[in-house]
Amino acid sequence: MLILPTHVKRYNAPMKQEKLAPALARYETGLRMRRFEQLWETATPEQKRLVLPLVNQAVMGFFAGGPAASAKPLDQAIMALGDEKDRTPERRWGMPLAVTPAKRLFDSKTATLELTVSRLYETPELPPTKLQLVVGEQKWALDTLPAKVNVPIPLLSADAGWVFNVVAGEGQKRVAQRIVSVSLTPQLAPRVAALEKSDDPSVKQLLGILKKLADGEPLETFYPGALVLQQAEAAAQGKPLWGKRQAGQFWLSLTGAPVRLLAPSTVGAGKPLPLVIALHGAGGSENLFFDGYGDGKLVRRCEKKGWLLLATRNGQGTADLPRLLAELERLYPVDRKRVFLVGHSMGAAMGSQLVSRNPGVFAAAALLGGGGVVTEKEKLPKLFVAAGASDFGRTGAERLAQAAGVMCKVYPSCEHLTVVQEALTDVIAFFEKA
Repeated sequence: MLILPTHVKRYNAPMKQEKLAPALARYETGLRMRRFEQLWETATPEQKRLVLPLVNQAVMGFFAGGPAASAKPLDQAIMALGDEKDRTPERRWGMPLAVTPAKRLFDSKTATLELTVSRLYETPELPPTKLQLVVGEQKWALDTLPAKVNVPIPLLSADAGWVFNVVAGEGQKRVAQRIVSVSLTPQLAPRVAALEKSDDPSVKQLLGILKKLADGEPLETFYPGALVLQQAEAAAQGKPLWGKRQAGQFWLSLTGAPVRLLAPSTVGAGKPLPLVIALHGAGGSENLFFDGYGDGKLVRRCEKKGWLLLATRNGQGTADLPRLLAELERLYPVDRKRVFLVGHSMGAAMGSQLVSRNPGVFAAAALLGGGGVVTEKEKLPKLFVAAGASDFGRTGAERLAQAAGVMCKVYPSCEHLTVVQEALTDVIAFFEKA
């Protein structure tokens, strides 16, 4: 039986709290969203129904108060969907913990990595005694929070996720575990400086990412900094690591706009492949369909099917769809009879305009959790429209479906965000039939 998080008498912990920076809040909320989506994928209908108010609170908090307002309800939902043995007061106290590196990309000659251990919000539980940060066999006492710890850098690969445990008490029971994504690379400063000379739009985009990682800015998702640097250097030399039958995931620029691209392993055969263009919802980016919406569920499905996946930022670059497709086809052959579109919320509204303005381009489109305007419905591609039963975008989706002359599928125990994860299996099946 699922038990929602309980609360004990409020205790004012003698630990200083810092106001959460917006960038860090976004990053930490993204981590929590991915963990929640992993649990949601295997949750029972009853579990989904019971945590739905918490998910609604997280989504509405994101729009009203920013990402910092989403972390607490997401943590509560994670606790509720997770193992019952983890619902201890110590674990509840540890849910707000964040382990933040001073930099996320640094030169491999660096001796130590500075970490800040902090809490994102207060909880009513008593703070555990004898808190320690554990890295391998080494331990550091956490007498006050936030606390700064200098961790010697072990031998790592170019891109690695370090596991940090926070333990407490005489028995050193684990209170929390955090994975921190960091990247090591030789000669970082001169290599980044050399990229400044390039006028290539993709190089400029990647250079911006690299600078933020080196400055310690907590971007919204994991970026493999060393790999991004290699891709930028190759593009600057006119030998990009994408295209020419090369499989992988890439951040690049098409039509002058930032995109994220999946080239599945099947590109090696050189045959034209189906293409899915993905338009995210408000507050997201080109990373959302790759790292969110079911912890990258669409990416896994496209890789398995052997489909190209192209995610744009706020629909940028899609205004001139023929040019976007032409630039993509210079990299990978596209099966023009199997070009699909999926859009969520704001992306659904953009998608409705895109299919209306480009008749004959898309074989099918899926518009989720959002409304929009369609014209000349006889020229529209096959449409799949859906919303969650508790989705604030449901009314708009139903009006859109009515205008297009199709049914709107409503998913029970879903709200505005989880409807995407829930619907994607049906979306892929719909594309296959189209």
